Amino acid sequence: MHVCVGHTQRPIAAKRAFLVKAMRCWCLARRETRLVQPHLARLLAPCACEVLAPVLDALFSSFEACLGRPVVAGHHHPLARDELDLLALLTRPASADSRFPQSPLKTVLRVALCSTRIMVALTLQEIGQR
Repeated sequence: MHVCVGHTQRPIAAKRAFLVKAMRCWCLARRETRLVQPHLARLLAPCACEVLAPVLDALFSSFEACLGRPVVAGHHHPLARDELDLLALLTRPASADSRFPQSPLKTVLRVALCSTRIMVALTLQEIGQR
């Protein structure tokens, strides 16, 4: 399985699918106590977006820290609650504050969300130009 999305998908749907696949890969690596970034990089390699491995690792790690428990990812449709929550956080800029009002790590999550938005957009844009 790789994370590359087809050109037939709408941009929003493609990004959502991309992030869900990466999150599931990250969760699997964590459950199996593998090194997460190399595992993500292998998933991302077919579309030449290995550069996103540390960005996504930081995002998923900070999300998990704010949750205060391991992230629960699904296997198929429908998406798991944590997947839906993270996708919602990525689409609403100030949502980390409202989702985790008591977490001292919400600022870290907010920065990870911003970095992820920027890096995913730049990387997918570059892939589209090839």
